[in-house]
Amino acid sequence: MKSFEQVLGLEDSATREKFVAACQDIFRSPSGRIVMAHLCAARHPMSFPRGETTDDTMVANGQREVVATLFRCSQTQITL
Repeated sequence: MKSFEQVLGLEDSATREKFVAACQDIFRSPSGRIVMAHLCAARHPMSFPRGETTDDTMVANGQREVVATLFRCSQTQITL
């Protein structure tokens, strides 16, 4: 199974660069920070949601992966 980032085509460096730039533009704005806070409250990237059924759990985990991708792509790059 492909990761969500693979489904988005982010393995291609040009596509990833454009997507990351768009995420940074959106989620660095005051409104974008509010939206990201709501997304993280609903499906925090570091949590593992458990649903009432296996299907509910799988759906919630997929939603978490989407939030994690948006969060990761909205951050500035840190180099050491």
